[in-house]
Amino acid sequence: MSAELHCHSLFSIDGSGSPEELVDVAVENGVTTLGITEHDGYGSLKRAQIRAAERGINYISGLELSASFEDDSFHFLAFGFDPQNKNLLEVCKKHQSFYAINFQPILDKLIERGYDVTKEELDAALPERYPSHPNPVAAQWFARDYLVKKGVFSDAVSARQITDEIKNEIKKSEYEPKTSTNYIPLDKAIKVVHDAGGVLLLAHVGLYYPDNLEKQINLLDKILAIGLDGFELYHPSNLGQKHFSELVKYRDRRDCATSGGSDCHHARSTKTAGSGIGELNVPNYVVDTIEKSLLKIRG
Repeated sequence: MSAELHCHSLFSIDGSGSPEELVDVAVENGVTTLGITEHDGYGSLKRAQIRAAERGINYISGLELSASFEDDSFHFLAFGFDPQNKNLLEVCKKHQSFYAINFQPILDKLIERGYDVTKEELDAALPERYPSHPNPVAAQWFARDYLVKKGVFSDAVSARQITDEIKNEIKKSEYEPKTSTNYIPLDKAIKVVHDAGGVLLLAHVGLYYPDNLEKQINLLDKILAIGLDGFELYHPSNLGQKHFSELVKYRDRRDCATSGGSDCHHARSTKTAGSGIGELNVPNYVVDTIEKSLLKIRG
């Protein structure tokens, strides 16, 4: 028995594969509790719930939400929320709009540099990249893949190098959209998720201040102090930390909610985040910690 509480489908801007595929692969790999956590939205939720019921697997509503804290942005995992909550839907709608806002200056710079690409052709190619998605958006992740496929860039590495170079150029100019400050502040994000009946956890703490336990613990102390429910423990980036056992001890001391998952961005691939669906063998006790916190939130 294991849990998979961090994965993405084509309803994430940088994901691929259908929600049904994720459920099927989870079942094949022995997952007993699944929560798909799309970036700043949960368009896959209904389809995943239906497939999970058909396959006899426990499903929990999930979401990977961006939020700002101390002039920076972080990713957080929400679980067990009411998907019909109007405030949560509004936050996700706003955050989803940032993808196009962020990408426009990058596209402008690509065109200025003479790269053979137009907004119209990108939009026309979206349905093939995101099949069955009702309203996909062209963003930098899609554009890089598309331009490699078109032959504009030789490979994914060069595409990433060019777009990163452009983003750095934009950051030094007044043209940069300050989107990180537009993400919902963490304290408000906590309230929105709690009001929706869910819990909120910091995602992949190992990606923040890599190999620096002191700074990671300091971050956790500060965000738990303002009402966050816990943090993701079992993630490829965390497991790669030499001090992973100390993160486990910290979780035990704080007795907070925790979670874990592969962070896979395609059900049939193991290349995007170091592991495939269910391959981390996340212990099922993490589900118990989430359910315990949900009971507290709901009174």
